[in-house]
Amino acid sequence: MSPMRMLVPVNYSAHIEDEIAALHERIALRAYEKFLGRGQTDGCDLEDWFTAEADLIIRPRVELHAENCDVIVQIPVPNVDPAALNVRITPNAMLVTYLPPAGGPEVFGLVHFQEEIDLEGVEAEYLQETLKVVAPIAENGDYRRWAESVA
Repeated sequence: MSPMRMLVPVNYSAHIEDEIAALHERIALRAYEKFLGRGQTDGCDLEDWFTAEADLIIRPRVELHAENCDVIVQIPVPNVDPAALNVRITPNAMLVTYLPPAGGPEVFGLVHFQEEIDLEGVEAEYLQETLKVVAPIAENGDYRRWAESVA
C-alpha cells in the first residue's frame, strides 16, 4: 500500500510579523516565569530563554532548494494531522505552524525566500510525514542567481 498524499491549504498573507511577535511574547513571558521560579537570580537569561523556547516550540528542520524556476521547501513534521497544519506565505517568507490538540510544544517553522515568489502558483502537500511546498519564483526574480546561492 502506497503512502497517502494529502493536499495542504496555503493561506496567503501580506505579512507574518504578528505571529512571530506573538511567539516572541509567549517565550519572553515563559522565560520571565522561569526567572521568578529561580528566585529572581540574575545570570541565567539565555538559559531561561532557551528553556522557555524548548517548552513552547519545536523548530523543524527545513530543506530548501531551487528546481525548474521553483523554490522547493521540505519540512519533516511527523505525527501531525496534515489538515491542521497552518501554512502562511508571503512573497518573501513562509511560516508553518501546528498546535497539537493534546497540548505541548507548537511546531514553528519559518522560511525566508531570497527571491520573491509568485503566490498564485504555490502548492503544498503532505506525504511520508513531510510537508512539501512548491513555490514558483516570481517573474521579476533571478532564478539562476538564487539557485547558485542555495547550491
